[in-house]
Amino acid sequence: AGKTRTMPLTKIQWNNLISPIIDRTIELTRQMVTGIMNKGQKIDRVILIGGSSRIPLVRERLSKVLPVKPQPVHDLDIAVAKGAAIVVNHPAKPCYCRIDGKQISTSDKTCPFCGTNNFLYDYMSTLLKN
Repeated sequence: AGKTRTMPLTKIQWNNLISPIIDRTIELTRQMVTGIMNKGQKIDRVILIGGSSRIPLVRERLSKVLPVKPQPVHDLDIAVAKGAAIVVNHPAKPCYCRIDGKQISTSDKTCPFCGTNNFLYDYMSTLLKN
């Protein structure tokens, strides 16, 4: 077993360490929002789910690229479970790559055509509309 070491970080150091990952997330979000708006659709609510939604820098950066203020979910486990239940109960709904329009298996974690890992958002938003 390896040794563990505790190393204190300032908020600035932490933000500098995670910024490259956040930059990628922000760019994917910007592409998704642009795609939605280009289709003439409106975004009326954005709900943040997952551990990173607790990071202030993530919320701050997302609020700059989203047309509405992102809302955190208070019980993340229940939100994730509800999302999984929606997907399981609607397995026949097709999912499409938002970049090139090709159909994707909903069991894929990444789009085999464009490499994005956020294509499931389109699938979920289609289900939630119905």
